[in-house]
Amino acid sequence: LLKETSIHKEGYKLKIEGDKVSITYSDNGGCFYAFQTLMQLMEKKGKAYTLPQVAIEDSPNFMFRGFMHDVGRNFQTIEDLKRQLDIFALYKLNVFHWHLTDHPGWRIECKAYPILNDPTYQRKGRDQGTFYTYDQIRDLIAYAKARNILVIPEIDVPGHSAYFKTAFGF
Repeated sequence: LLKETSIHKEGYKLKIEGDKVSITYSDNGGCFYAFQTLMQLMEKKGKAYTLPQVAIEDSPNFMFRGFMHDVGRNFQTIEDLKRQLDIFALYKLNVFHWHLTDHPGWRIECKAYPILNDPTYQRKGRDQGTFYTYDQIRDLIAYAKARNILVIPEIDVPGHSAYFKTAFGF
């Protein structure tokens, strides 16, 4: 492993010659992506794994490569989101846009205004009573960070404030 600042951000060089693997990377993202590529190149032959002889230079064409989930409308468990983050990492996506609030439900635990999490006010048939605790949110953000993924939480206020009207009556 060798860090080299002249390589583009999140870029790397991966060279496999004989039984030697060398990785030169620009930053933590580049190192992470080099290992993702290395894992993708491994091929199981019997009880052993083999690697092809290659020389790869790679860096992203776009600074932000991401995906958005609208859990305000359709809740997904933390376990499901983590499985998806693992797949995002394999494809070298680096942004997860997490749409947490919308008319059907407020998916962030709210201790100051627990009425926001009350299933009575959530749209019927849209995962009533489901939301993420503060600890779950912190855990998912740390999980994403370990995979070089930035979480951008979206809390729509006042854009999608119809939920406030339902919950608070104004």
